[in-house]
Amino acid sequence: PGLRLIYATRTGYQIGAQTKANKHKIDLLIVREGSDEDWTAPDGTPLIKTISLNISSISPPRITSFSPGVDKSWLESQPGLDLEGIDQKLGMALNDEVFIANEATGSTISLHTLAGLLPVKFPGITYGKGVYSEDLNDSYLEYEGGGIRLKIKGYKLAYEYHEPVNVMSVIDYSKELLGIVQNYSSGDKKMVFREGMVK
Repeated sequence: PGLRLIYATRTGYQIGAQTKANKHKIDLLIVREGSDEDWTAPDGTPLIKTISLNISSISPPRITSFSPGVDKSWLESQPGLDLEGIDQKLGMALNDEVFIANEATGSTISLHTLAGLLPVKFPGITYGKGVYSEDLNDSYLEYEGGGIRLKIKGYKLAYEYHEPVNVMSVIDYSKELLGIVQNYSSGDKKMVFREGMVK
């Protein structure tokens, strides 16, 4: 008492099967593969079958060489400054360890940040290799790790700017669909996906 039998088939039922099933309290199910019609809700709303992702990877320009213009008068006022040692230290420093401190504006940016700002500073920048220069006032090149602080009047740099990389990715949910379980009398159906997900 209270139990109902379930019959399931892949091929459908003969005429009269529904009458006998109702008489003996049997639910008739059809198990089948999915079709395009299954990707529409009963009210006609289309269901998402595929998602297309267009991923664009945009990288900032990369500084390949940096040449500061040291203030000559300031340099002459610094007797005993080891320029060769400074050059070696700066050559080993990373772009996020070397800063330009502009005392006129109160801003301090690393060479790493400067590379990302090149498209703003240089609106005509194009993809590929190029050069950029800027004149500065009351500015210093600083490398705390090497104990370096040089007064500069500007800089010149070389950069590489790569075009965005575009990747197209398609997620097809129909490939994850194992099949459809449909009630023969009511027409209600469930979509059964891999890993046990049922919708």
